[in-house]
Formats: sequence, structure tokens, C-alpha cells
Amino acid sequence: MRQKPLLAICILAIAICVIVSVSQTQSKSHAALKINPTAARQEVPEHIQYGFLFHHLKILKEKTEELEREGKGRSALLLRLQEKTALSSDQFQELLEVALDCEREVTEQDRKAEEIIQKMRAGYPDGKVPVGEAPPPLPPELLTMQQERNAMVLRARDRLHEIYGEETFARLDLFVKSHVAPDIKSGTAQ
Repeated sequence: MRQKPLLAICILAIAICVIVSVSQTQSKSHAALKINPTAARQEVPEHIQYGFLFHHLKILKEKTEELEREGKGRSALLLRLQEKTALSSDQFQELLEVALDCEREVTEQDRKAEEIIQKMRAGYPDGKVPVGEAPPPLPPELLTMQQERNAMVLRARDRLHEIYGEETFARLDLFVKSHVAPDIKSGTAQ
């Protein structure tokens, strides 16, 4: 339960970064966006795209295990995703392992960030910044931790690139850009 607020805060921070980035790009190329309204979506950073994929895989894996524990048989959730990615069973298993390893690492990073966030919140017992007072700046260590978190996801992506080689990774990357990135919206919780 403690991870949900942190995850929401991290997603909100990421969403704000995406919104700022998109807003800057939109103001620079407003005419281009009128012609191609999906252009802003293509600018979702790769660490967010792959982070969503890895988290989605974790949730599907958990749901599959839950259904099997309940005696409802093998779930086709992961199989459907494997078919969509056009990966072999072995390749998909490698993707799942990399995703779950990354999710464990990211969860631990989020836990550490939550401790810092709770210390910040302690200064505002009612959860509100007093009227006339500016919110405190984020501690530099939180910003560093966010960069480290982003790097964790990118290392996992790079690991897949090493495992798969150019051709198979290009297929996966195309799947991520065409099926994962378009579904990412600002404020969407992972």
C-alpha cells in the first residue's frame, strides 16, 4: 500500500516532465501538430515507454499466477502479449525476466524515495502548504534518484538489445513505439 502513493508521485513527476516537454515542442511546432496530432505522443521518452511495458508485464504475470492459484487454469494473458510482440516463447521469457528484474530494482528505488518524501510531508501534517508559503523545492537527492530510476529502465532495455540482437530488438522496439507509447497519457498511473 505504501508503494502506491510513491508510484503515483513518481508517475505524476514523469507526467509533468512529459507535459512540459510536449508543451515546449507544441509551442515550437504548433502548425506541425495540427497536421499530425499524434506527433506529441512520439516524444514520450523511452524510459517511460519501456517502464510501462515492464510494469504491464509484471501485472500480467501476477494476474496469471493469481488465476492459476485460484484453479482457473492457465491464463492466456501473457500468451496474447507474446503473440503481439512477435517473440518466440524463449524470447518472451527473456523479456519477462528482464522486466521483472527491472521492476524489482525500480520498486526498491521507489521505496527509498518514499522515505524522503515522507520526511518532506512531515513538515505539513495536514498535507497542505500554508497560504502564502511556497512549496519547498524537491531535495536534489530525489531528482538524482529519479535519474537513476530512469537509467535502470534504460539499462534493462539495453540488456534486451544485447540478448536479442539488432533484428529481434528492432521488432520489439517497433512494438513498444507503436503499441505501448500511443497508450501512454499524462497522468496515467502505471
